Amino acid sequence: MPGIFSFVENINVLQAVLLVIGLIFLIIEAFVPSFGLFGVLGIVLLLLSIILTATTFVEGLVMFLIILIIAVVLLIIAIRLATKGKLSKKLINRDTFSDKEGYFGIQDWSASVGLKGKSITILRPAGKGEFEGNTLDVVTKGEFIEKDKDIIIEKVEGARIVVKENKGE
Repeated sequence: MPGIFSFVENINVLQAVLLVIGLIFLIIEAFVPSFGLFGVLGIVLLLLSIILTATTFVEGLVMFLIILIIAVVLLIIAIRLATKGKLSKKLINRDTFSDKEGYFGIQDWSASVGLKGKSITILRPAGKGEFEGNTLDVVTKGEFIEKDKDIIIEKVEGARIVVKENKGE
């Protein structure tokens, strides 16, 4: 069978195994975070199978294009199975974290500057304070505040609530 597809006669078990393992490694690389290890091994095995099989540069180029098309088709099939099939239920977390289920994000306490409360733990400088029935993680600017002292929210920086002792000022 002379011509551009004459490489088919030269394929033996070793080249076929290298080809299949190389394609499998490329598909694994799409789903496993391995810093490119499986992808590099897959490409090396595919190139090795081409080098061992092709007798001319044109045959090698044709084999490379055929392998590239096969790899793309297999990758499309694997991605479709992973996103729409039973595999997607195992790979993709579809849970939502809503307030109804008891999940809360960071609440904005910036409007609470000046709110008075009590320290319910020793603040050295971090601890807990209670404000209008809410227990909050609070910090001081470095000072030490005893438990059960009156405190006041001085400022809010994102999730960090800075308090100081309220000495009746």
